[in-house]
Amino acid sequence: MIRDFYNNSVEQEWTRLDNRWLEFETSYFYIKNHLTPESNILDIGGGPGKYAFRLAAEGHKVFLGDLSENSIAFANDYQIKTGIQLAGTQQLDVCDLRTFEENTFDTVICFGPFYHIQDEAQRELALKELHRVTKPGGTILVAFITHYAPIYDFVKGKPEAILSKKEQMKYWYSTGTYNPTQNNKGFPTAFFARPQDVPSFFSNELFNPLYMFGCEGILNQSEQHLLAQPEQIRNAWFQLSLEFAKTAISINSSEHIVFVVKKR
Repeated sequence: MIRDFYNNSVEQEWTRLDNRWLEFETSYFYIKNHLTPESNILDIGGGPGKYAFRLAAEGHKVFLGDLSENSIAFANDYQIKTGIQLAGTQQLDVCDLRTFEENTFDTVICFGPFYHIQDEAQRELALKELHRVTKPGGTILVAFITHYAPIYDFVKGKPEAILSKKEQMKYWYSTGTYNPTQNNKGFPTAFFARPQDVPSFFSNELFNPLYMFGCEGILNQSEQHLLAQPEQIRNAWFQLSLEFAKTAISINSSEHIVFVVKKR
């Protein structure tokens, strides 16, 4: 169901971050903080390659992997159309990265896979794989959807849903799990993490925790309003948002959070 959803929404995933610009620009800011010139990067779960192509255009070596074969096909076509070359592309599951040797990448970006892994053992397996393919001392950035996200998403995009989905929202918030019906064509099975729980997912024997940041942060509810503002005004607000990104108010105001660790 998860792979089918992303196979059927490649174009939507490619354009989504144009509107969800806070998620993209905040994440990209922190990715860049951990790169050196010509870093060797794995973008696993990177969809059609929004982050991968921007990084590649700046001279980094980026391998793009995703569960969706249609996303990989899109990325392959995009390389031909634009001339921006990735180091490689492959349909991959984050729990099985055997195509790579140990200690391959300077930086690993994992934005997407953990949105859908409800099973604790599967999360542990995925993290072990991310650890294995990262060089000692390398940086791993892992994104999660917060348990606040369904509420924030509905109030921004479909506020009338409170009349029909209030109890469901409360259930998703309290359990962190979303399991749609079999015939559902919308968002697939999901895991909504409590920010305070995320550090416990990462073994202290394998990872050295650095920090967490909120992607949408304090500007979450004003994102679309700011998108319509002149660039100078929008950028000024964005810079202010970055100053708060690692704070509790920013993390708890966000639909997406990223936990940044180094490999021990």
